[in-house]
Amino acid sequence: MYLSGKYRAEKIGVLHSTLSQSALAYQMLCDTLTPKWQRYTSMGIITTYPADTTPADDDKYLTSDASGATKLTSASDLKSYVLSDGSVTSSTLAESVGNFEAATTWAPTVANLTLGNGTLTGSYIQIGRLVSGHLSLIRGSTTSFSGQLTFTPPVDLAVDTYNAQTIVGSVHVLDTGTNNFFGPLLVSSDTSLDPRLYFVTGSYQTTNIINATTPMTWATGDALDITFSYIASTNV
Repeated sequence: MYLSGKYRAEKIGVLHSTLSQSALAYQMLCDTLTPKWQRYTSMGIITTYPADTTPADDDKYLTSDASGATKLTSASDLKSYVLSDGSVTSSTLAESVGNFEAATTWAPTVANLTLGNGTLTGSYIQIGRLVSGHLSLIRGSTTSFSGQLTFTPPVDLAVDTYNAQTIVGSVHVLDTGTNNFFGPLLVSSDTSLDPRLYFVTGSYQTTNIINATTPMTWATGDALDITFSYIASTNV
């Protein structure tokens, strides 16, 4: 039957409204499934499934394009989908995920240290401007200190974020077979971090530097471990 004029427009409007309500009801039904995962693209919400569901390539998904039109799209088509400006591809996404898994090896620069046959290692990870890492020093028989130990961070700190002496990490010194000492890692500048150890003077707790005779006279096998986390000056 052919519909014309205002009556036809009204019927089409009712049909569009009914389809929209059906799509909304479908989405509400999907939202009740728990646990669940959702896939999103710039095309809009794709679908919602129980957590154990693994889509097959020939599965169809209810999608919506930029104009709001709904359609069924195959899983294989969605797997090859990238942003239109090329900023996200399957390779860059995999690389980004990988960056969350592996730390970067780092060779620390420690002031007033002659390493000799000692061991000095470092590693860190940077996510955005957040840097977290670890430094380890084990004294060898030919290792020596000529003054206060400080070190250069793997990435410069944000100069607008930290004041001098702000705590950005923790310090542990092992006096092998004898004692353990603990303290804070302090900011000296955007390019220098200062490991300290706690001690008590009078009624208050304060900190002291680490050198050849503090907190003890260092011997072979004694160790320094430092962990840190701070905001960097630049993004990755």
